[in-house]
Amino acid sequence: MCAATALLALSWGCAGTGGPRGEQAADASATTPSDPTPAALVEAAEAGDSFAQRELAERHLAGRGVSLDPRRAAYWMQRAAKSGEGEAMYGWGRMLVSGLGVDADPEAGARWLERAADAGHERAAHDLGGMLLYGRGIDADPAAGVERLRAAASGGFPPAQMLLGVAYKRGLGVSVDLAEAARWMRLAAENGNAEAQNDYAALLSRGQGVPSDEVEAMVWFRRAAAQGNARAESNIGRAYLVGRGVAADEAEALRWFRMSAQHGSESGAEQLGRLLISGQAIERDPEKGLEWLRTAAQLGSSNAQVELARVLLSGEAGEIDAAEAFTWNRRAAINGNVVAAHRLGVQYQQGLGTVKSDGDALRWLLEAANAGNAESRYLVGMLVGSGLGTPANASEAERWLRLAAEQDHPQAQASVGILLIADGTSDERRSEGRQWLERAAQVGNTDAMYMLGMAALRGVGAAEDPKAAQTWLRRGADAGDARSYEALGSMYRTGLGVPVDFEAAAASYREAAERGHRVAQHNLGMLYLRGEGVEESPSEAMRWFEQAALAGFPSAQYTLALGYARGEGVAADPIEAYAWLEICEAAGFARAAGTKRMLGASLTSEQIAGARERAKALSRQIPR
Repeated sequence: MCAATALLALSWGCAGTGGPRGEQAADASATTPSDPTPAALVEAAEAGDSFAQRELAERHLAGRGVSLDPRRAAYWMQRAAKSGEGEAMYGWGRMLVSGLGVDADPEAGARWLERAADAGHERAAHDLGGMLLYGRGIDADPAAGVERLRAAASGGFPPAQMLLGVAYKRGLGVSVDLAEAARWMRLAAENGNAEAQNDYAALLSRGQGVPSDEVEAMVWFRRAAAQGNARAESNIGRAYLVGRGVAADEAEALRWFRMSAQHGSESGAEQLGRLLISGQAIERDPEKGLEWLRTAAQLGSSNAQVELARVLLSGEAGEIDAAEAFTWNRRAAINGNVVAAHRLGVQYQQGLGTVKSDGDALRWLLEAANAGNAESRYLVGMLVGSGLGTPANASEAERWLRLAAEQDHPQAQASVGILLIADGTSDERRSEGRQWLERAAQVGNTDAMYMLGMAALRGVGAAEDPKAAQTWLRRGADAGDARSYEALGSMYRTGLGVPVDFEAAAASYREAAERGHRVAQHNLGMLYLRGEGVEESPSEAMRWFEQAALAGFPSAQYTLALGYARGEGVAADPIEAYAWLEICEAAGFARAAGTKRMLGASLTSEQIAGARERAKALSRQIPR
């Protein structure tokens, strides 16, 4: 027996020979007195001692007493594994899975982990269980993964207990069973597993699988945090932020979020950023908050990416950058974040931070709509119904709007109601339309209130009912709806279902006009021109006509032109009159052409040219 082998035989035993050519031992001074010398290890490993081979592999991986050389480590670990020693089979399996010192081969690695697990190696059973559970590098087989985890967990291995709890919580390979999830997570937590302590605390806080106990949850969160678990630190911060299990304390929340963020937690960085931007009881620092949100977004948190985009669009942190917001929403949407997909669609639809594109808007809104987002379903319905980004399809538009309406989306309910009331195919559909409008109106939707009022006034879907019309329009007006005010004004002015009351008409028109309703602005101008319900005032009439004209209302443009032509309420100005006639003629107002010819007969060619230039300037002020 050689001297080195004899020295090792007391602890490891002896075997045959063989090793990589040129295997060199490092300076023996790098070992401790109780360690075998590298030279002795090399000799024993070459002689075929599996324990020496594994020890030499581990030293090459760490550079402890020998060269740091993953490939030599792989050689020796493979040699040791072939002897059937459990720890070596586990180590060789892990190297194959990760590609450490050898070309990665997860399937071969899994087979070695399986051999180690069958030999009773708990970590191998845990790692193989995780690969099977999630399909990492091999075909997923969650049920087999659960059985591997159960074997290691039943032996008391905390990481396996934790992962088995996750499987029961998420229904991976087993039916969802929160009580069983809590049981396994508690076992792992009691065995000191920090991840389990955090996750068990979360179950306690939410009352999932165990009775809710927020105070007990804080005990476990703190145990996990004491081990440096950044997720637990973030959860403690949330508890202090909302007063869950502890007294609310923004300053203490800030401290825990900062600690979590500094330990690399995406959630901690996100929450720290949010609090620095919008906190109430601390000294806010929006600029620093934005930095932390960017950090969390760059770490890959889709929630942080969405929040960062929102803040950049709103200017809440003092910086507005729609293009950067678009970038973050897009990144989160690509990774499956439904809120991001919706907001990205809206940015495409509005051209915020990107080129406006109805096709791209529809694509991303459909992503969110198919995931159940009610607002996206509503917007998809509107785009499809209007033929934006796709050929118009009334039945498909109705389908999407109904889906959103059934999720209690008020605007979708109003839109379905309007669509059905306008459909003359059957009384049943019109009746259903009124029901949808009433549902939307009950939760304050002013479009629904207005449409119910107009339907009652015109007898659509039911008999004419001016009293009901007045009731619905009054509700809409009281909620600030300009159209409802205008409709009430017209009822009072014409005596439609109510006694004629010019003062009431003027008051309603004024409310609508001040809210930018161009028809009401024109009609209020007519009341001032005639002195109906208000003191006659041609100048006040012209002021309202001008507002309606600049808002693009052709009747007001024509009336304003007559005022300038006659000098009624304003100084006579045939150039201005001709310019407004030019504009309303282009808008299709029938009487404008004849009036313009009559006025043009009294103008020189230079004056007409000047009037046309003036019309161009005015047109640029009118919304299209």
